[in-house]
Amino acid sequence: MLVMEKSLAGLTMEGIAKHAGISKVTLYRRYGDLASLVQAYVTFHTEQALSTEPALGSDSQSGTQRNLQTQLSSLGYHILSLISRPDVLLFDTAISAAQRQYPELGRQLFACGPARVLANLTAMLAPFLHAHGNKLTAEEAAQMLFALWKSGFYDELQMTGRMPLSAEQLKQHAERKTQLFFQFIKEC
Repeated sequence: MLVMEKSLAGLTMEGIAKHAGISKVTLYRRYGDLASLVQAYVTFHTEQALSTEPALGSDSQSGTQRNLQTQLSSLGYHILSLISRPDVLLFDTAISAAQRQYPELGRQLFACGPARVLANLTAMLAPFLHAHGNKLTAEEAAQMLFALWKSGFYDELQMTGRMPLSAEQLKQHAERKTQLFFQFIKEC
């Protein structure tokens, strides 16, 4: 993406249209402005990651937990794969740096990306937590799981730009953190 070559403040609809090989009229007609285009970018990638969830299977209590844990591990891997991509890291940095020029953009993009992931996790966890009489709210549980997924590598990645985990290690990381999450919520 052009954010790698320029700051978000240096992006223009004209430059994006030229880079994409389309007319700026087409781009303006489709998105209206830069904020809408950037929002569509975040929404697209978030939806791709969220659409990878396997369907839940068995309705038995132990089967449901096992299936939910498998589903969440898979989702965690796809979300972590997305947010650890170099272009996404640069994009996030550019959004943070452009807060003065685009004050609403950060809030809009949070709603399309991380808040959407948290809402999805909340919806997935609520029935399980309710069925097991857990004291955590589904929102608290979702925030906890998302934080667990990112723990142990994401801060280093953001600060250094170096991904310390291979794809297989990232998958194992998501599985371990999801398992740890389920061990914790059993005690609540």
